[in-house]
Amino acid sequence: MTANRRRLLSAIVTLLWAIILATAIGDACSRRGAKAQTRSELALLSARVCYLEASFRRDDCAALLNVARKRAGVRERFSSSSSWARQNGSKFDRLLNRYSALAAPTARARFIRAFPWGDVLTQPNAFNARWAELRSFVSRVLSGAQRDPCPHATQWGARYGLDKERADRAITAGLWLPARCAKSTANAFYAERR
Repeated sequence: MTANRRRLLSAIVTLLWAIILATAIGDACSRRGAKAQTRSELALLSARVCYLEASFRRDDCAALLNVARKRAGVRERFSSSSSWARQNGSKFDRLLNRYSALAAPTARARFIRAFPWGDVLTQPNAFNARWAELRSFVSRVLSGAQRDPCPHATQWGARYGLDKERADRAITAGLWLPARCAKSTANAFYAERR
């Protein structure tokens, strides 16, 4: 093989590796989600998670956002002060991205990750009206104006499938117990045994 062919082959291999690496990094970033830096970014991330995990169910939304706050180690309740977002926002946002299905590589999660703070242009007016109501509700939760319907809950999951199996194992092992919630919820909420 001539020196020119070796250089050409080396350049092609280097280029292919660069493309593979860039694709992998881009895919990982889109799955993980960008870190929310401001209160409005936290609100949008929270609204997306609520819609994905609970559709338009407000009690589920408030409960799972409070579970995320507690699991992130944020003892301070949600507050309308901008200092709450500065002090606790990155922990809360990391937990939402890590524990919700929003980071999943599914078509539904990708679709919801693209939801803006305003109307979702591909959706009908009725959907956008409900999306606006959910965003407003999430803002009330994050401002501390909405009570936690499951005050002792520290875990949440679906009532079926892998989430249910994981919860059943934790309950059998004596680690968790079903959390008491003020209202019925579509998701299951659990408290850790003390």
